[in-house]
Amino acid sequence: MMKKIIIACILCIAIICSCTADKNKNVSNRSTGSSIESNTTGSIATASGSMVCVTEAAVKTDKSKKIQTDNISTLRYANDKNIYLGDGDQKIYQYDLCGRRTKCYDLCIEMGGKKKDYYWTEVLWVDNDSIFFSCYREGNNCELWHVPLSKKKRPLMPQKERIAKVKQLDCLVTKTNEEIVYCADEKIYKVNLETKQKQVLNMGIGSHLSVWGIIKDRQGIPFIQNNKIYYKGNWSKMYQLDLEDWKSIYIGEKGGVRDFVEKEGSNLYFETQDEAPNHSYLLKWFARYDLQSGKKVKLFSREKLRKEIKKSEITWKSFAHKVNGEEGWGGFDIEQSYYCEGRLYVAVRITGEYNDWEAWLMFSCQALDGSGLRFEKEVTEYLWKNSIPYKDDVDGEEENTSCDPIIWDLKHVTGEFLYYLDGCIVMHFYDKKAKGDKDAHQRFVVYDIDTRTFRKIKKYSKEYGYFKALGFSETSELVR
Repeated sequence: MMKKIIIACILCIAIICSCTADKNKNVSNRSTGSSIESNTTGSIATASGSMVCVTEAAVKTDKSKKIQTDNISTLRYANDKNIYLGDGDQKIYQYDLCGRRTKCYDLCIEMGGKKKDYYWTEVLWVDNDSIFFSCYREGNNCELWHVPLSKKKRPLMPQKERIAKVKQLDCLVTKTNEEIVYCADEKIYKVNLETKQKQVLNMGIGSHLSVWGIIKDRQGIPFIQNNKIYYKGNWSKMYQLDLEDWKSIYIGEKGGVRDFVEKEGSNLYFETQDEAPNHSYLLKWFARYDLQSGKKVKLFSREKLRKEIKKSEITWKSFAHKVNGEEGWGGFDIEQSYYCEGRLYVAVRITGEYNDWEAWLMFSCQALDGSGLRFEKEVTEYLWKNSIPYKDDVDGEEENTSCDPIIWDLKHVTGEFLYYLDGCIVMHFYDKKAKGDKDAHQRFVVYDIDTRTFRKIKKYSKEYGYFKALGFSETSELVR
């Protein structure tokens, strides 16, 4: 009997191990570089698309609701040893897996050149073999670079290699052992890393068509499902591209100002638009699109959301001292959406009447049909109450060619709703006057939707490092 139990245990371990796959071993299947999948109870997807088995009982009995950090190396900006992020200027920072900075690579020193030869540096992809990053130089041209890693997972900068030179880079979509896919200059490219052979997506009939941007997920990572990506074409139309057969199909309108989607099963959630009956203007909606059936369901209109924002004023105006007293609000944008247990949570950024301040609110509705749209007062009040407002620093001058006033000192009234992970909404707060290094300015709080409790994240913890591996950089005051 004991022998049978031991054999059964060994088989279970073998099955679980076979379910996992590191992004660094991904050969034929493309990955997003993010291991976060949208709340599918019973499974968590790794970056390579394989499934890690999780029992429903295990999910329900986990009352601590800590962010699951054991798969950090599958995230886009981390490998087994380190996390790498650009500083938006000319440096690449190396962190340990708890988010503590351990080394700085200055491109001017590492690659040679004058102090201002490199700027707007951004890490695009990290795995156990290499780092891909971009930087602007030589008359505003953007360059995409590849740097191999040593056995200790350190960049071998002398072996750097330039992959592409473009005018404007949208993103590196994904990487496998053999190739990378990236979007630049309104086109999508595939490059073989060995042969350097480049293939550009044929847009088909109407060569004037262009790619306006790759659709991102809620983490700001190019959204990939079943080796398919989605991109925004001319006139806000959305297309699906199969990365295997390299063919795209038109799937519908994708309106709005944010290029992101939220996913749950076969459903995508995004902002869309339709032409009004008299063709004089566009009606904007937030919609659910079923990838299997091709059916699109309108959840709520921007006008309905505007009315809910108006109703919520009584709550957030209790913090009127943070928004210059009686000054009203002007516009709003849906910044992110999160699916959790049948509800869709929508993070909204409102702006002042004269675009001189901004703040965040949270709403939710039934994900199936958009009913029950409501203001999430508790989590919004916490965000407003615990935020320290600050104004942007202004560097240099810029010519104003319009009659509209330029607001140089935008006031950030609140923190932001940064991520959704493991049933929790992650909030980020910024304290501009905090003493210490750049990390000292950053604070994170996790809101458990199920228990409606708040928990502060300890600095240089595994969860803190996980946020960096998802792309958060302390060199930016607020992530956009």
